Order: sequence, then C-alpha cells, then structure tokens
Amino acid sequence: MTGVSMMAFVLSCTNGLMSPRYFSTYALKHTAARDFDLKEAVSVIQNGVASLEEIAPRISTLSRIPLDLKVLANVAKNVSLPNRDWGPVVQNLGNARTLWDLMQEMTHRLTYNGRGRALITTSEQVGDYFLGHLVDKFAA
Repeated sequence: MTGVSMMAFVLSCTNGLMSPRYFSTYALKHTAARDFDLKEAVSVIQNGVASLEEIAPRISTLSRIPLDLKVLANVAKNVSLPNRDWGPVVQNLGNARTLWDLMQEMTHRLTYNGRGRALITTSEQVGDYFLGHLVDKFAA
C-alpha cells in the first residue's frame, strides 16, 4: 500500500487529528493490475498544500482570540465533548490564554481518553468547530 496523508496534529501528541475537512488523503494498493498513478498522487499533494495554506491563517486567528469564561461556556454548550471530560479539560487549562490553547487541551484529552470511532468523530467535530465555526464567527 502506498499512501499520502496531509493533516494537522495536536501539538502535544503525534496522533491527535484536528480537522480532516481541510486535508487530503491518497492511498493506492500495489497490485499487478494497477500501476501507481503519479499524476493523481501529485494532484492530491498539491490540493493538500493548498489546504495547508488555507488552514494556517485559521490557526493564527485562534491563537489571537482570548479565552474567557463566556467563550469557554459557549464552547461547552456547542461541542459534543463527553461530560466526563470537561472537568479534566478545565483543570488542565493552566496557562491557556487563547482558543487555540483550549482546542489543544480538548483534543489532547480526547486523544488519550477516547475510544474507537467515537474518539475520531468527536476529535473531528472539535477541530471542525474551532477551525471552522469559531474562526468564522470571530473573524466577522
């Protein structure tokens, strides 16, 4: 199998997927019947690079939005994070000052305490909510 994946990761670990909506994946099984399609692979990589160019300003925006109690309450109301995870997330916010910091802590908690498809689905929802909805809301 040959594969190419472009995605953003949580900074605190190597397997915390943030938002697959902004990235591309290309995979091809090696069989005698099908050769590796280099043109298609290059196209997918080019699309991934364009996605990286799109997401970088979104991460920058999240890094500039201050985290306060009102914003935290709004996120808690709108994100389907399991109730058992909110306590540890809030306890570990420590020096968190921005929405980017909150997103990192939430995704970190899910990565180390979630299970199976629910973990992936919730992590993706968190990434999409922060990188999509919140960036768009605060940029307006």
